Amino acid sequence: MPLLNSVTAEKDSPLDCSHGRVHLIEGDFYFSPNSRRDIQVPPVYDKIPLRNCFNDSFAEFSQPLWWQPACPYLAFIPLRPIFAGVPFQALHHISYFPRHRHAGFMIDPQIILGWARLEKNIQDAVDLLLAHEQAPPITWIARTALGFTGTYKRARDLRTNFNRSKEWFTLFMGCLSYAVAVSITHRQEHFTEPMPHWFSFLSMRDFSQIWLSGIKSSMVTYFDASINRVGVFIQLVRRHPGQFSVDWLCEFDIPVWYPWGRLETRASETDARLARFAPLPHQLQECSTFITTNPQPPTIEPQTGAFDCNCLIFHS
Repeated sequence: MPLLNSVTAEKDSPLDCSHGRVHLIEGDFYFSPNSRRDIQVPPVYDKIPLRNCFNDSFAEFSQPLWWQPACPYLAFIPLRPIFAGVPFQALHHISYFPRHRHAGFMIDPQIILGWARLEKNIQDAVDLLLAHEQAPPITWIARTALGFTGTYKRARDLRTNFNRSKEWFTLFMGCLSYAVAVSITHRQEHFTEPMPHWFSFLSMRDFSQIWLSGIKSSMVTYFDASINRVGVFIQLVRRHPGQFSVDWLCEFDIPVWYPWGRLETRASETDARLARFAPLPHQLQECSTFITTNPQPPTIEPQTGAFDCNCLIFHS
């Protein structure tokens, strides 16, 4: 099966929406079939959101954004990264920043060198793997996460920038997770494959066995509910032709949200595949109970087809 179809094609079988939640945000309904996390609807970017780790905050990328064809990996960014062990030991917590005479505080140059080498290795691995799987190339919204080079008068300023750079580094971890997920899908492998194709391919490209084994045992290559990732907003009706499918995102435990209003409800009445993505009745009731101050349950108009969030009538 071509990679494009394996990532974008929806299935015919029922979708498990039991762990989902309906949100009412600024008058519009959104639904996630696999996440109950609190979210806000993101802005729509007219162009790729290129950023500089020295000047820009990472906060906007710790929240789900609308799907972007040039940077689909943003959905895979881990929210609680683990930096212990190979090859992420250079990013682990550093409790002491030595003070250099007449220069202030700075990170050990060997740590900076190790961090830069890790970034380069990840970038090369991602680009090689995506090209090998004939996936569209990505745009790196930040070329580096090294925002703590140089010297600082105060240790706390250096520590702040060091921690901020660790936040930016999760971008690189998300990129590699995305590339691995693409490879697993293209090769139709199980998550527990002892020797996945991506491992053997990168090994033949002179990546060290120790480095690859560390990646394989890290959170980067784990795709289950224990790894909280940023997720993504998508459109069901006016969808981009290369957009991830809901099924693929759920398979890899990537949180996904989409509008579910009158447009989606009406479209689902003649499209059985779209109807699979409708919220469950009790999820609509949870949403209505949450947003009204009156304890009286909401009145719900009888439905014969897919549920329409906009049919809820709230008592004031």
